[in-house]
Amino acid sequence: MTRGWLAVALFAVTAWLGTAVAGGAAADARDLMTPDQALRAAVVEGDMAGAVEALDAGADPDHTVDGATVLHVAARQGDPSIVRLLLSADADLYARTSDGELALELAIRARSGDAAAVLIEAAGPCRLCRPR
Repeated sequence: MTRGWLAVALFAVTAWLGTAVAGGAAADARDLMTPDQALRAAVVEGDMAGAVEALDAGADPDHTVDGATVLHVAARQGDPSIVRLLLSADADLYARTSDGELALELAIRARSGDAAAVLIEAAGPCRLCRPR
């Protein structure tokens, strides 16, 4: 339940910050966020350019909010391009949510074969799965 309200809260805060700028200027609300916050917002919105910008500004790809990293969020949303971006930024593939779930499990539950395939590829060959 808390995961759903996180996206709504981030959207509301982003919208509020956008209108709170003096004179009503249409400034990007992410300019007022830390790089970690901007990365989280970009991932929630599926904004690849925003995610790249946040990572370039020093965002931590393993930053955790409410027990989930941005990789967990991207996997749950089924966005393979952002999942790939986060992995290339050294996001922890094996990080678990506060509920003990891996990003791969979240991608599978979201029925995102594309995001799951990126995560499986990043994990490399399974020693238990190799024929002898």
